[in-house]
Amino acid sequence: AEDSLSAYSMQNILPVTKDVWRGKLSKALFELDLFERNISKTKGGTLAIYGLIGGSTSSNELIPPQYMFRVYLQNEYQLSIAFLVPISSDVETDSARHIVSIDCIESLAKINLFSSLKEEVQNDIENKAATSTDIWARKDGNSEESICAI
Repeated sequence: AEDSLSAYSMQNILPVTKDVWRGKLSKALFELDLFERNISKTKGGTLAIYGLIGGSTSSNELIPPQYMFRVYLQNEYQLSIAFLVPISSDVETDSARHIVSIDCIESLAKINLFSSLKEEVQNDIENKAATSTDIWARKDGNSEESICAI
């Protein structure tokens, strides 16, 4: 049996300062990694999209990103869950506290993650947030636009 705590993480690819990384951020992202490792067991084949929001280089000075996001779409049953994690040394480590709608991430990042889908289908998948890490948002025929409360 694989020990999921010994698996490697992608969390070390973020451009953050040492004090931020040594804060609660590394634990928060590790918890998300543990969640992700269990997706195939609980949800089957799932598309995962990662990204950063904010940050830039100005006058050779690195301005770190403000958020990291992860979006998961289980296409067979049209289930989704999205996380928006502030990049901070004092971030909440419980993954469920970072659940948001996909619309929220798209609004903050100014991107369209599922542009290949029909707009009505996109809106239906993206407009609601999962209620927990176990109960993902489900396509339900309601394609009204949502509002990001962040």
